[in-house]
Amino acid sequence: MRQIQKEPKLAQIVDYFNEASIHVYTESMLRMLISEFRNEWNLPTSDPKAFIDYLLANTPLCRVSLKFQVTEEIRYTCNKPDIIELAISLKPAGYFSHLTAMQVHKLTKTQDRTLYLNYPQPQRGQDGDLRQDRIDAAFARATRISKNFTDYEGYRIYILNSMGYPGLGVIEMQWLNNRTIKTTSLARTLVDIAVRPENAGGVTGVLAAYKLAAGTITGREIWEILQSLNYVYPYEQVIGFCLSRAGSYRAKTIDIFRRKPMKWNFYLTHAMTNPSFDAGWKLHYPSELDS
Repeated sequence: MRQIQKEPKLAQIVDYFNEASIHVYTESMLRMLISEFRNEWNLPTSDPKAFIDYLLANTPLCRVSLKFQVTEEIRYTCNKPDIIELAISLKPAGYFSHLTAMQVHKLTKTQDRTLYLNYPQPQRGQDGDLRQDRIDAAFARATRISKNFTDYEGYRIYILNSMGYPGLGVIEMQWLNNRTIKTTSLARTLVDIAVRPENAGGVTGVLAAYKLAAGTITGREIWEILQSLNYVYPYEQVIGFCLSRAGSYRAKTIDIFRRKPMKWNFYLTHAMTNPSFDAGWKLHYPSELDS
């Protein structure tokens, strides 16, 4: 390591990191700190990389490697990092969704150590030409499970890339340790988990969430989010089925999801073996839900 010419004010630097509201840094953030406090901290005039090494050796700052399937993200943290802040640092413009949003809204009674951080991509054109044989073929196959995740200290962080509509149904809420986070609203969460149950603990987790949400959400709120997302597939049949199965919603709430003609037989999830069929919602569902 290149010799540092000036003796940095180590105690002052340690105090800064211990008292800062930010606890997770990228290398570019550290370089900005070095530039901002160069004179105050008596820092060298060059080689910020050498000074980062100095910080790692002499302060509570530590290096965290977050390995994804094809990339590696490096973060620098003070003491043991907060998993929420660490996840947010990966996509600061993202928001929590699916199973994580279920936990925020108390739609699950289990505290899962999997985090879903959604970072929407630009909306692409959708093929609106549905045919029953194409629907059947698509849902006969296993759904694609995201491989875009990293593991850290017993947690798994998924980065999801939903298509379009950034900010739709995204709100700020307080969660663990009273941290303010961006997450999907209750209505958006109920739509998202109906569309991707594999990111919500499976269909049993989805049905349990709909039951727990009863009394806190209206059918109109869910319907408006669903229509805004403009799916080609008839997910109103899935949501109507979930509301009906919850056993806690008024008929008026459920009937909102019968507004569109049900042209197609649809599916609650993918790759089911010997599923049952709900004629009222024209929906195939796992037969074990009947037991």
